[in-house]
Order: sequence, then C-alpha cells, then structure tokens
Amino acid sequence: MKHLSRLPAPPRLTGGLLPQLLSVCLALAGLPAAAAEPAPSGTTPVQQAASPSARWQLLSLAMSGERLVGEQAPRPSQAEVPVPVSQTLLLDRDGRFRLVTGSQYPGPIQFSFLQTGGPDGSATVDLLKWRNGTEILRKNAEAARADLAELQFLAPALLLELAASQGLRPAAGASQLDFKDLAGRPAQLLLDAGTGEPRAAISASRRYDYADFQPLADGLRQPRRISESRAEKTLVRWQLQAQTMAGPLPGVFDLPAGYVEATAASGLRATPIGPGCYRVDGAASSYHSAFSIGERGIVVYDAPVSVAEANQVRAQIAQLAPGRPVSHVLISHTHRDHIAGLPAFASEQLQILAGPEATQAVRRQHGEALAARVSELREVNELDLGDRRIRLMPLANSHANESLVAFDSACGALFQGDLFYIPDVGPVPAAFAMSKDLDQLIQREALPVQLIVGVHGRSGTLAELRQSLKLADTLRKLQPEAHKH
Repeated sequence: MKHLSRLPAPPRLTGGLLPQLLSVCLALAGLPAAAAEPAPSGTTPVQQAASPSARWQLLSLAMSGERLVGEQAPRPSQAEVPVPVSQTLLLDRDGRFRLVTGSQYPGPIQFSFLQTGGPDGSATVDLLKWRNGTEILRKNAEAARADLAELQFLAPALLLELAASQGLRPAAGASQLDFKDLAGRPAQLLLDAGTGEPRAAISASRRYDYADFQPLADGLRQPRRISESRAEKTLVRWQLQAQTMAGPLPGVFDLPAGYVEATAASGLRATPIGPGCYRVDGAASSYHSAFSIGERGIVVYDAPVSVAEANQVRAQIAQLAPGRPVSHVLISHTHRDHIAGLPAFASEQLQILAGPEATQAVRRQHGEALAARVSELREVNELDLGDRRIRLMPLANSHANESLVAFDSACGALFQGDLFYIPDVGPVPAAFAMSKDLDQLIQREALPVQLIVGVHGRSGTLAELRQSLKLADTLRKLQPEAHKH
C-alpha cells in the first residue's frame, strides 16, 4: 500500500424494436389504427394541412436511434459514446402528448421516463423508479408548452397545420415558410419548391431533416427518417414508424399508479453522516457531493454538475471548517456530470485524485491547469489527513474504467459514484451490473462499511446493496431474454 504523501503533486435498441414500440401505442389506445390512404390528387402537403379531416384524433410515432453523448464513455480516452435511444410519442389534436423515452448508457445503465401533459402543464415519472424513485416531477404551462412545441417538429404535417392556422401559406415554388411554433417562438419550414413537401424544419433549439415520407390517413404524410442536429452537429438519427388513430382515448394520458408528488427542495445543507463526514443535500440539481474534514486538510468527493453548485458546496465547507483548505478532490469517475464543478476548488495546494487514464478527460473538459493537478491511482492507496486515514481503491467496471472508491474508516462511510443507488423517495431498486463489482470490492478489502454514500439518491447500507443485487438476480431469472444485452 502506498501513501499519497509520496505521490507527485440498453436492452439493446435496434430498428427491430419499432413494431413493438408501435404496438404499445395501439394497445394503450385500445383502438385499431386508421387506415392509410393516399393524398388527394393535385394537392400539395400545405394545401392538405390547411383543411385537415377530423377523422384521426391521435398520431403515434415509434422511434429508435442512436445519440452521440459527450463525456459519458466507459474509458476516459473516448470523448463521446453512442447511446441507443428510443421514443414512443402520442400526439392528439387537443394538444395533449404522451412521451416514453428509453436510453442505455455504458454499464449498461438504463433510463426510462414517461412524460404526459399538454399546454397547461406536464408531469414526468421514472418508469424504472431508480433515478427519481416514485416522485412526480411537474412542469408549468410555459415549460410544458415549449416541450410540446418541440415534439411537434417530429411530425412536420402538424407544423404545416399550425402555419395554416396562422394564415401562412408559401407562394408557388417557395422553399421556405416562416411561422411561430406552439410556444410562440420563430420557426421555419424548408420546403421542396416543386412539391411543397417539408424537407427540414428549424426550431428554437435545433434543425430537423426529414426523409422517406409514408402516407397515412386523411392525406397525412410522415417521414420515416428524421435527423436532429444543432450547430451542424448531428445529435440523433431516428427511424420511425407512424400510425394515426381514432378517438376518444380514455386514460391514455394518465400517470400510472404508485407515484407521489415531489417534495420542494429545502435548500443546500451539509448533513452529518459520521464524525467529520458530511454529505451535501438539497442541491437544485438533486446531485450530491460529500466531504471529510481532517487535521491536515479536507477531501471532497466529486464536484457534480456545475461550478455554481460546487461553489455552494465550498461555502458549506468554509462554514464548518473556516480557514482549513480543500486539499484534495476525489473524482469517482470523469463523466461530465461528476466533475463539471472542479474549477470551484482550484488552488495551489489542490490535488485531484482519480483512477487510471483520468487526466486526459480532465484536460479535455477543464484544460491543462487542472489536468496538471491530477494524481492517477492504479492500486490501493491511503490518504493521511492526520486524524483520519482514507482508503482509496481503483475499481474498473463496465460503466467507467477509471472509477475510484474511497472509504473513511473514521466514520465508516464508503464514497462512490454511480455504482450503487437508492432514490431519495421510493424503494430499493434492482442493481445494475456495477453494484456487484462494488460488493466484491467491499468483501475483498474487508471494509467495515456502515454507510454507502453516492452522488445520486440517498445513502444506503450494506444490507440494502445486497438487497438490490438480489432483486437484480431475481429479474434476470424471470426475464432472461431482457438481460442478454
């Protein structure tokens, strides 16, 4: 064992899922799809949209694709990682929407959220109940209307209807139509000058390019391929299948049972979790940092989300230990959401402790000055703060190869990021694969862990870690096909 004083300063998502996603939409409606029929001869898409039939009530889009995500890769050498994504979107003529999203990050770590609402507001729940637990996250009318406005860019025929409702029609041979989106923001449709068919649209936040249109009911035409981009950088390429449905659709926009209203944030505070150990709660982002106060310095565990939030953490530390410097920041791994606040702790004495190869990711995100302060740990080390010793353990895993775990024996707390999670509100969920790596590390190092402290959700016990692993094992036995990927 070395002492730091001697160291230098998703289920897989593919196009094959589209029919399954679409069948979910139809099953939810409890109604057959409206039959596809060709557009009336001699009419352009703009003319068709100007006087739509009321026969269809709801448009269903089943979408799958791949999104390039920055600073979330399993190795620090990778600046971006492709993330499989899916969406099942229902849009109805009354302005309501139902959006189910899915994504699979390295680990694999799966996300699945349901957002439902309309112009008066929306609500979002975590269908897997691990990130947000059982809490309902609500948006006001302005924010929900902006979300709905952006979703309409996935159905350019609805944009044509919207422009027509504003009395806007392009002149013959025109290639552009300027209008206001549903939230009142300037937007553009780029048209084929010959046919009038939309080829692209520009919203308040991105560009949508459309291709491979399919005919639906009442002359409605929907692209089977959509590419989203921002500042000429492609964000995601979607493959779609669409259907129209009649109505009414009772209950389809309701939230599932078992969720509760989210509690209001109570303000940033440092919560004692043992002698000289604190976890920072109440952040606006819902992320958590933590720190240990020692005679020779203070070690901070992760600097999540932003410099502004990290500055608030630093202010909490200054109140508890005035005049004592933050001597070390330990980063559990180099994903952006865990180290975005690093600059807030920059000082001449700061040492950044990280796992193997982490320096290059810090350099990419924060520049050379902070990268020069990184000490990469490739074996078990010990940090001596005088009155407490903190054991530092690299733990390569499928989510982040450079992961680093810390154990403060003075308070019995194990500090980690993304390897184990329990939501602030809700039951212990089934573990992801990396939780097993964490449990094996605890057993191998014979750590007397009293509390497992993470960046997400609440702190947990060793018994809850093993409960989580047992739940995951039960799910694998019940659904073997779902866990092959």
